[in-house]
Amino acid sequence: MKRQILKALTVLLIISALTGGMAACGKKEKAQMSDGTFTVGFDAEFPPYGYKDESGEYVGFDLDLAQEVCNRNGWTLVKQPIDWDSKDMELNSGTISCIWNGFTMDGREDEYTWSSAYVDNSQVVVVRADSGITKLSDLAGKVVVVQADSSALAAFTGEDAEEANRALAASFQSLQQVSDYNSAFMNLESGSVDAVCMDIGVAKYELEARGSKYVMLNEHVSSEQYGIGFKKGNTELRNQVQEALNEMLADGTFNEIAQKWKLEESVCLGQSGADEVLLAENGQTQKKNSVAQLGEIIVQLKNGMFATLGIFILTLVFSLPLGLVITFIRMSKVKLLQWIAKIYISIMRGTPLMLQLLVWYFAPYYLWQMNIGGYKLTAILLGCSLNYAAYFAEIYRSGIESIPKGQYEAATLLGYSRGQTFFRIVLPQMVKNVLPSVTNEVITLVKDTSLVYSLSYIEMFAVAKQIAAAQKEGEKLGLTADELAFYDALTKPQAIKDFYENEELIAITKELADTLRKNRTIDWQKRDSARARMRMMIKKLLKKHKYPPEGMDDAVQTVMNQCELWTDNNDMIQEKDEINLNSKVHSFNEEKNFMLVAESQTKYGQE
Repeated sequence: MKRQILKALTVLLIISALTGGMAACGKKEKAQMSDGTFTVGFDAEFPPYGYKDESGEYVGFDLDLAQEVCNRNGWTLVKQPIDWDSKDMELNSGTISCIWNGFTMDGREDEYTWSSAYVDNSQVVVVRADSGITKLSDLAGKVVVVQADSSALAAFTGEDAEEANRALAASFQSLQQVSDYNSAFMNLESGSVDAVCMDIGVAKYELEARGSKYVMLNEHVSSEQYGIGFKKGNTELRNQVQEALNEMLADGTFNEIAQKWKLEESVCLGQSGADEVLLAENGQTQKKNSVAQLGEIIVQLKNGMFATLGIFILTLVFSLPLGLVITFIRMSKVKLLQWIAKIYISIMRGTPLMLQLLVWYFAPYYLWQMNIGGYKLTAILLGCSLNYAAYFAEIYRSGIESIPKGQYEAATLLGYSRGQTFFRIVLPQMVKNVLPSVTNEVITLVKDTSLVYSLSYIEMFAVAKQIAAAQKEGEKLGLTADELAFYDALTKPQAIKDFYENEELIAITKELADTLRKNRTIDWQKRDSARARMRMMIKKLLKKHKYPPEGMDDAVQTVMNQCELWTDNNDMIQEKDEINLNSKVHSFNEEKNFMLVAESQTKYGQE
């Protein structure tokens, strides 16, 4: 009986120990914040973001930000240096609360729960001042060193590396890796390597610390953004940290810390994501947007003014002397020439200028099937010049006929030739007489330059017809308007349909559109890294579906062009088939045709 009791007690003790151990483990993972500690994982050899100073203390821009966040939340900051290769294990095990140390977001968007981007970073190259290397192309045949597992290494050899950077890396004598930048600069100083590629913030810090022996090239290898990486799904902690950062931005503390570490030109907090909400609450975003809109309006007005002025001046240059020639023909003693001039003047003065512009623009196409793609300015100048030459001809004729015949007779008696009579006697008086009438016509010309917009109306309606036709085609294929645009982009090479059934192409299109729709907030025009990442994402998807490699590059470029137009027109969030014609007209005026698929440079299957 005693043995049984002892066995039971032993089992209970073992179960209690195991339960207590598991509970302790659960508490350990949760204890990061429950006990008021905030553990930041960082690379201790990454100045100025995080490193050990001469006194042995861990300092840096990111650590100062983390300390301020902790102060505002009542947390205790724990600075935890980590092996960069084991950062994910440290984060997922709960050893650290976040990764905060110049941590690149680009290409890792789905691996972590991220804060808003707070630093715009670039990869730059540092060389010795006496090396003679002044641009990236000079690195051909040179030894270049990068830090292991760094963004610089990824820019040259990574899966998402741009083709230009891959080609540049291929031109190196060798691309070497070191564990830290101190070793990299020691190798650079000794001459064993020719250049070091690194983050621009680190480069500026190292150049300031090491004096004038080294210089940084002006060209950037790639660009990216830094963010704070939290364990996937840990949005609660991320939100707490983000809120504190937003408060720091609003009261100026964030910028003070950036100035302390001389990173004020690199920080970007408040320019995207959740930070814009804070700025909007303070009325700053509205002000910013208003200023941007005003600037855009001013630019458009300036461009319009210069266009009007150019048409005005060129029309006068051509029409004023042409009007004088027509006057001579009209006053010719040859009856046939007189009638030709009369008919010309009657037609030009008796029909609307808008109609004449349309005739001059579209006649070459309908009569001779000529390509009129770049003919618009020529048509405008022809229409305006020939129209106003007719008006000026009649004004000149009235001025010439107002000269008394006695002056012609007197000139003949004095021995003047007909040319001398005209230029020395008639022309000066004619100019004086016709100047008021010519001035009135010049003023009218300024106003009539607005009629050149009529050339866009017919094109606009053509676009509308194409949009309607595309809509019907989309309904037939079961695709929305935006999906149809990408379907057309993928099937631009006609030979593609020999590789796929139409159902397969539709499936690829829908997957592509859905993927791109999730990335609609990317700034295509300003961020080279975003373009490169999107290009690789498209290429991966096409490879997944075994898209023919011969047409891969052209298809990717065409889809990229279409995606930019899609983003510009804010159509990526639309989930309906209806098309707003006004927005398409606006796109047309900006020379961005959304529904007309962007043309690829080279068609598949053609040389």
